[in-house]
Amino acid sequence: MEFKRLERVTGIILAGGSSRRMGRCKWSLKLAGKELIFWTVQALLPLVGEIVIVKRPGQPIAVPGVRIVNDDLSYPPSALRGIVAGLIASKTGWSFFCGCDMPFIRPELVSFLYQMTPGFRGVVPVLEDGPHPLHSFYHRDLIKPIKKNLEERDLKLLKITEQAGVKMVTEEDFSGVELDRSSFFNINTPEDIQLAERMIAARGDKSG
Repeated sequence: MEFKRLERVTGIILAGGSSRRMGRCKWSLKLAGKELIFWTVQALLPLVGEIVIVKRPGQPIAVPGVRIVNDDLSYPPSALRGIVAGLIASKTGWSFFCGCDMPFIRPELVSFLYQMTPGFRGVVPVLEDGPHPLHSFYHRDLIKPIKKNLEERDLKLLKITEQAGVKMVTEEDFSGVELDRSSFFNINTPEDIQLAERMIAARGDKSG
C-alpha cells in the first residue's frame, strides 16, 4: 500500500521512559547492530515533515537532523508528560506519537490513520489487544486537557482516549487496508529483542 508524505505532521518519538522491564534505557539497545531509536527514526523519515525526540534531561541522545527536546520534570514521570512536551514542541497542529522501541512502524498505516483526523483532536487505533495510544495522532488542542490530568496526578496513558474529540479506530475501520500488526510491535524485554532480530531476518530488513 502506498502512502502520501505528511509534510504538515510532526513525528514525535518518546524516549524518556524508565524501561523497568528491560532494566536499561531502550533507545540505545542494539537491534541488528544499530541503536533501537535509529529504526524508529528511519521508519518516520520518509513520512513526516519533521521528527522530534522527547527525552529526559541528561539522556545523551543525539540524532543528526532530528530535533531533541526535554520533557518537563515539574510533572510526575509518565508517558503523558512526554506527550505534552512533544505537543508543545511541535510546530504543526497534528503530531504522530510513538515510542522509541517501535522498529517496524509502517508509514502506510500511519498515513491511513491520518485520514481519520478531520473533525477530531486525536486518533487512536484499537486492535484485539486493546488501544495503542503510542501509535496515534494527537492535536495541539489536547495540550490543556493533558496538562490538567498531569496536574491532578491522573497519569494513566489511556486517560487520553477519554478526552472529548478523540476517535477510536477499530479493526473494522481498517477494512480494505493491509493491517500489518508489526507496526504496533514494541520492545519491552530481552526476549522481544530476540523476536525482533528474527523478524528482521525473515523480512530481510536492513534499516527499518
